[in-house]
Amino acid sequence: MTGVKAYVAGRIKVRGDLVMAQKLEKFFEKSGGRERAIEFMKNNEDYFSKRNKSSL
Repeated sequence: MTGVKAYVAGRIKVRGDLVMAQKLEKFFEKSGGRERAIEFMKNNEDYFSKRNKSSL
């Protein structure tokens, strides 16, 4: 899912310049950001699961 699709679907919120956010998305993809983010999430599953439970 692209950032624009996520924004339109209400899955993410953007404060500030939406055009700049789109440009940053392109940079993020070119720099391998998606793979790095997935790896980070996998390496920190405990943190995110605890955080999700505390927000319930």
